Amino acid sequence: MNSFDATDSWSPPALVIDSAKRLIADPASFGLKDTPEFEALVIRLCTDRRMQSVWRELLRSNGKDKFLYPPKLDSINPYSGFLKNAAERAARLQVMENDSDTQEERKSLAVRVNQLRALEKVSNVELLSWPVSLRQQSACASFFVSMVQYAASEVAVFTRVEVDMAAQELRSIADKLEFSSELAAIFLRVQVPVEVALMTEQLRKAALSFDIHKGSRLMVKRRRSDDRMRTFAIRLDDRAQEIFGQHFYGLIAAVSNVVFEGSKATQTRIRAMVRPKASRRSGVKRPKEVR
Repeated sequence: MNSFDATDSWSPPALVIDSAKRLIADPASFGLKDTPEFEALVIRLCTDRRMQSVWRELLRSNGKDKFLYPPKLDSINPYSGFLKNAAERAARLQVMENDSDTQEERKSLAVRVNQLRALEKVSNVELLSWPVSLRQQSACASFFVSMVQYAASEVAVFTRVEVDMAAQELRSIADKLEFSSELAAIFLRVQVPVEVALMTEQLRKAALSFDIHKGSRLMVKRRRSDDRMRTFAIRLDDRAQEIFGQHFYGLIAAVSNVVFEGSKATQTRIRAMVRPKASRRSGVKRPKEVR
């Protein structure tokens, strides 16, 4: 029995196990650190009995090779992910100053976006030729990789005050760099390297880009002792909607209890963590929810 064999008579989907092996073999390619704790996390998510209900639910069908939660094509199309990243970068550029560097990057990004759209279209045609079961397993594998990435990530919720302070700190550093450069040029007659000016501009752009994230569900009123699990649940809920178009509060609770050993997450608790306040008001339409 190898490290990925479940302890009783079940096992994750084959493509999930393949993804787990790739994660452990080369975590850096997923933006993760290679540590004993990381490997233990991946193996636990593959072998813990509580994960059985997660895969069973995601692979439920009506017996006619039609799954209850079919994935969106763009969730298993790699070019869609690249396209999303490019679009997010384009959005950030829109709020930045209209200098020559930004204009050039906008032009370059526009070309890249068009290329990715063409590649995405071709890839979608290929994906539609796959067996339905293979597409479903691919979606499960993608969801699993996200579980691991979010569990191992140091990203956490943040407050509005913290965001404003971080943005102000970046602006302050930029101002100090600019002031010091001017003093050096005037009094010391020292030519400051052009890299300093570029760094100053980048710091101001980074501070400005914080505005884009002020509507994020990761922004909270105050911190709590369960912030790490709350961050994990919010991000995994976002991913579930991207892949399956569903809220899986119960499944996310099960996964959270495997990731955070000793935790006692429930469907009710996870729902309270991830639902934005606006969605709790009557008359506001919410995405589908799986209990």
